[in-house]
Amino acid sequence: MDNIRYLNRKPFILVSVITGLIFFITVGAAGRMVDAAENKADKTITLDKDKWKIQVVTETDSGTKRSKEHDLTTTESYYEGFNKAFINSDGDSISVSLPGSSNGSPGGGRSIVDAEIKQSIFLEANRYYQIKGKTRMRYSPTYTDRNISMTNIIVDNNYHYFIFYHLSHSYLDKTMNNVVTMKSNESKNYLIGFSFRKPLNAVVSTNTSVPYYTNWILSDFGVTDVTDDFLKLTASIDGLFTSRDQNALKLSTSQQKVDNLKQDVENFSNVLTETDKKKLEEKLTKAQTILDKIQMTLKIQALVDNHLQEASYKITGTTYPNSFLSFSGSPALAEGELNSEVEGDLTRYQTRADSVGKFAYELPKGKYFEAGEEILIKSMLQGKTLTITSKVKDTTPPDPPQLNEVIDKSITFSGHSEANATINVYEKGNQSIFLTGQADAEGQFDISIPKAQQPLVPYKNYEVIALDSSGNKSVASNLQQVKDTTPPTAEAVIQQVKINASVPSISMLLKNIYDNAGIEDITMEMIKQPDLTKVGRTTATIELLDKAKNKTIIDVQFLVESSDTMKDDTYMLYGETFSTLAVDYPETEAEQIQFILEQSKANAWEIATSKEKKELILIDKTLVKRAVGTYEVSFSIGKITKKINITLLPGMLTIKNFSSNVSFGEPAIQSRKQKIVQEKAVELKIEDTRFNKNQWRLTAQLESHFQNTHGEDESGLNLYVREEKNKEIPINKQGTNEVFSSGGDTGREVTVSFTNTSRSLILETVPGKIRSNTVYAAKINWLLENGP
Repeated sequence: MDNIRYLNRKPFILVSVITGLIFFITVGAAGRMVDAAENKADKTITLDKDKWKIQVVTETDSGTKRSKEHDLTTTESYYEGFNKAFINSDGDSISVSLPGSSNGSPGGGRSIVDAEIKQSIFLEANRYYQIKGKTRMRYSPTYTDRNISMTNIIVDNNYHYFIFYHLSHSYLDKTMNNVVTMKSNESKNYLIGFSFRKPLNAVVSTNTSVPYYTNWILSDFGVTDVTDDFLKLTASIDGLFTSRDQNALKLSTSQQKVDNLKQDVENFSNVLTETDKKKLEEKLTKAQTILDKIQMTLKIQALVDNHLQEASYKITGTTYPNSFLSFSGSPALAEGELNSEVEGDLTRYQTRADSVGKFAYELPKGKYFEAGEEILIKSMLQGKTLTITSKVKDTTPPDPPQLNEVIDKSITFSGHSEANATINVYEKGNQSIFLTGQADAEGQFDISIPKAQQPLVPYKNYEVIALDSSGNKSVASNLQQVKDTTPPTAEAVIQQVKINASVPSISMLLKNIYDNAGIEDITMEMIKQPDLTKVGRTTATIELLDKAKNKTIIDVQFLVESSDTMKDDTYMLYGETFSTLAVDYPETEAEQIQFILEQSKANAWEIATSKEKKELILIDKTLVKRAVGTYEVSFSIGKITKKINITLLPGMLTIKNFSSNVSFGEPAIQSRKQKIVQEKAVELKIEDTRFNKNQWRLTAQLESHFQNTHGEDESGLNLYVREEKNKEIPINKQGTNEVFSSGGDTGREVTVSFTNTSRSLILETVPGKIRSNTVYAAKINWLLENGP
C-alpha cells in the first residue's frame, strides 16, 4: 500500500473545558450497515453489518497490552482487574464507552485504552477508492499538557491517524469527518476499519460521584469508488486547452479555473501516483504560464460630446489582443451580445479587440455621448479584467450668442447665450477682452459698462463670445455697431458788433465743439440770422448735425451797439433822444419813468452774459416838466451815465381815418328830381392831440364836379349833408362848408358818422342832365379847422 495518501494532513485542534471526555466517530447514510454490494449509480460500496469485528485493548502502566475481539452482538468487554468497555451498535452508529482510568490511576493501574472495528471488502485493481467515517469524541480531561486523543482509518493494517488536541480542563464534545483516498494495486480483499486511542490524562476521580469517561461514536462509514473523479479531473485539466498540443487556452480558461483544478489535484494527491500527479501538475503549469503572459492593458481615446467629432459616437483604443470589451454608463450604448465563455461571467460584451489589441465600437446611428457621462470600459480575457472610467468631455462649443442693440448711451451689453456661460465682449479687430460677465440660468446676460468706459464711441463694432464650463468657445455673436444717439455739443461765444455789421462766420460764434464720434463729420448751419439793424440783444441760431443726424440747436447772443450806446467791461447802456406829444406825458412819477424808458428805448445788458439788466437802470428826470418843450434826461447803470433829450410836442388835430368810398347805388332816372341817401354809413375818426385844447370844426368841399367815366363834368348831380333837423348843407366845388362842430372839449378821439337815419349824405339828381347807364364820381376833401 505504498500509494496510500492523506487527504487531510493537518491536525484538527479543539479547545474546551469540561469534566468528562467523549470520543465519537460517525458513519453517514452512505455507510449504512447492510450487506456489502456496489451501487452502480454513485459507485458507493456499502458495508456488511454482520462482518464487523470490534477489538478492545488494555494496557498496564508497564506497557503490557491485552486484547479481546467481539462482534457487534457484544455489549460489554471486561477483564479481571480492568475496567469494562461498553459497546452499543444500535441504529446507524457504533458507540464505545470507556469509563475508567489511564496508566497509574486508581483502579489497579490498568486501563482500556484502544478500540477498533474492522471488516474485509473486495476492491478492483488500478482504481481509486475513498474511505470515510464520522468520529465524535467526548471526554473530560485532567491535565492540560497531555490532553491528546487520536482516531485512525485502517486500510490493510495501515493506520491513518487524525488527532484531537484539547489544551484545557473543559469538557470536549467535537465531531470530525475523516477521509482517506487510496489506489488499489490489485484486485483482492482489503481490510477496512476504524480505531481510536483515548486521551492520556483522562482518569477516574477518587470521588465516585464525578464520572470520568471517554466515549467514541462511529457513524457514516463507507467506501466509494472515485476513479471517475480522477478521470474527470484529468479531462478538466485537458479541457483548459484548445488542442492536444496545449499551446493555447480556451476562452473559458481562467485563473480561477486553473486555481480550482490545482486545489483538486492537491486534494487528490494522497491517492495519486507520483507519475499521475506530475503529469497533471505539468499541464497545469503550462496553462499557468500561458495565463501569466496575459498582462491586461487598456487605453482609449478621450470621449467627447461634440457631434462633429468622431469620439462623440465612437470608442477607440488598445488593450490586450483578442480581449472582450464591454461599455456602460450611457443610455446611448447598445446591449452587448458577446459571451466571454468564462464560467460565472454574466457580462455581455459589445466587441472584441483584434489580434494586435486594437478595438473600435460605434454607437447606434443618431446616438451620441453626453458631456459628464462616466463611461465604464471593461476589458476581459481568460477571466483577467481591467476596468477604466472615461468621463465624456464637453467639447461642444456653445451656440453663437445673440448681442442686443448697442448705443453710445448703453450702460450694459445684453443678450442671450447658453445658460451659465461666461460672456466675453470684444471690440471687433481687437483680441483683448473688453468686458466679461456671466449668463444666468436662463441664458440671459447683462454686463455693466464701467463709468470710465461710458459713453461708448459711436460706429465701433462689438461682438461677444460665450465660453461654457469646460472652456469651449463659441463663434462670435452677431456684430453690433454702436449707434450714435448723442448730439454734438458746443458753447456759444457772445458777440459784440456794430449796428448793420456783417454776421461773423460760424466758426467765430462757437467754441469747444465736441461729438463723441469726432467732429470731422459735424455740419454747422445758421438757421436763424441775427438782426444787426437794431441796437441791443439779438440771437443767431446755429444747428449742429453729426453723421447720425443727431442735432443740437445753439443760440448765439449778439450785443449790437451804435452811437447811442455806451459800455464798459460790465454793461452796455442804450437810450435814444425822442419827441412825443406833451399830452401823452404821464402825470405820476412812476408812469413818467416808465414812459421815458419806453419812448427812449432805454435798455442795458450785462456784457458777460448778454442778459438784459433794464431793471438796474437809474433815471434822472428832474429837469423834465409836463409842458411843451425840450428837456435833458440822464440814464445810468454801474459806472456808465448817458444823457438824452426829450421833446414834448404841442400836438394837433388830424383825421385819423375815414371811409374812402361813398356809394349811392344805381338808381333809375326819373322825370323829376330825386334825392338819394348813401347806401352805407360813412365814418371819419378825428384825433385831437393838442396839449392845449379848444373847439374845432369839420368842413367838406368837392375837389371837382361829378364826372362820368370819360372825364366829362356833369351838372345834373348835387351833393348835400342832411342834418338831424333836415337842414341840408351843400358840398360843392365853390367853397368849404362846415358839416360838424366839436362844440367844446371832446376828448382825444371823435367819430363823425353819416348814416341813412341821422346825419346823412344826400345825392340830388336833375332830370335831363344825366345819362342812364353811366357811372359818375366826385372826390370830397375833408378839412379840420381850429376854433369855433
